[in-house]
Amino acid sequence: MELTEHARYRIEFPYEYVNPKGENGEKAFVPPFNREGLKLYVISDGGTPIYVGRTKDPILERLGSGLRPSPNSYGYLWRHYLKEATIDIWILTLDKQDISEMEEDPSMKRAKKDNSEEARIEEIIIETLEAEVVFLIRQRAGKWPKYQSEIHFHQSQKMHKRIAAEIVSHFPKLDNSMGRINHA
Repeated sequence: MELTEHARYRIEFPYEYVNPKGENGEKAFVPPFNREGLKLYVISDGGTPIYVGRTKDPILERLGSGLRPSPNSYGYLWRHYLKEATIDIWILTLDKQDISEMEEDPSMKRAKKDNSEEARIEEIIIETLEAEVVFLIRQRAGKWPKYQSEIHFHQSQKMHKRIAAEIVSHFPKLDNSMGRINHA
């Protein structure tokens, strides 16, 4: 697994739409972020990560479904409290070795036994990365991301921990912004 692209956008969101502004002046999500493909994203407020998510959908489509949820969905909790935030998005690429490294994970064993489609196997791998990023934020900040409401756990591998550390390194304020827990 590799991170192949990264972008940071400022987003404003009344419920009807998302208005992204890229660091380089983009006024919309640009390729490859506006296309289908594996993505991990972090929503932050004032440099502090408040939510970690993943998607295969174009990012605007994913944000739209979280900001305007169906009656059977809760949507993003943070949409009730913020009018703007920052979104960091990473594009991920997987290879066959990523799948073989997770052979012992019970979810992966089950997916293979059931002859699950490749999409489910990719989902397990990205869910594992999402959980590692959330856990690393917890370790560094002393608290879970404020609006994280769900997470899926699988057995992580070195690749997940390496990439999670790379993602969390984009938030240097993290150690100071949320306060460290003193276990003394």
